[in-house]
Amino acid sequence: MSNQEKSIQYYPLTHAQKRVWYMEKTHLNTSEANLSFTIRYKGDVNFMLLSKAINLAIKTNDALRLRMTEIEQESVIETKQYLTEYRGYTLDYFDFSGKGGEKKLREWLPVKSEELFQFTDSDLFYFALLRYEDDETGYYLKTHHIVSDGWTLFLLVNEIDAFYKKLLKGEKPDESLRPSYLDYVKDEAEYENSERFKEIRCSLYLKRSIFPLLKLMK
Repeated sequence: MSNQEKSIQYYPLTHAQKRVWYMEKTHLNTSEANLSFTIRYKGDVNFMLLSKAINLAIKTNDALRLRMTEIEQESVIETKQYLTEYRGYTLDYFDFSGKGGEKKLREWLPVKSEELFQFTDSDLFYFALLRYEDDETGYYLKTHHIVSDGWTLFLLVNEIDAFYKKLLKGEKPDESLRPSYLDYVKDEAEYENSERFKEIRCSLYLKRSIFPLLKLMK
């Protein structure tokens, strides 16, 4: 392990993340874990402010900035996660407002949505600014399911919208860090090491061991 790797704080995957990781390993080269949305606003948006709003969401939601990595410990390769520092992201821009733009958009979306993330040591999210037909604008977002789910993306979209509206009014958005996903990771790890968890696990083990025997004895 290099000195740089030693300076990084690594965290275990939660049980929910392990299920996604297992799917990623058993369904190679598929986009089953990709979650994607397009957001539309009527009329022109200020793309500079929208880009800033999206960057604020990335900055204040650390789950988006989690990366997966594989670490070898005692000849065993284990998947861990670590948090990257926020940096400014320059967003891609795609214009589908011209003739046949909606058709081009419908062709572009599945290709982009099925495009695989590099699973280890890379960002697991993607944003792009979009201009649609019929005087509509907005953005596209895609994340990997191991760092988000449908509900968190719903909250994220609402937060981006709130950031954008504040910036549009010339107000300063709240840039404080939202509840950290790493707190949940730590809480789950602490619970797994608690006496309560050991009692429950032991109880479940006994039930699974004894019940089949009782059925055989009938």
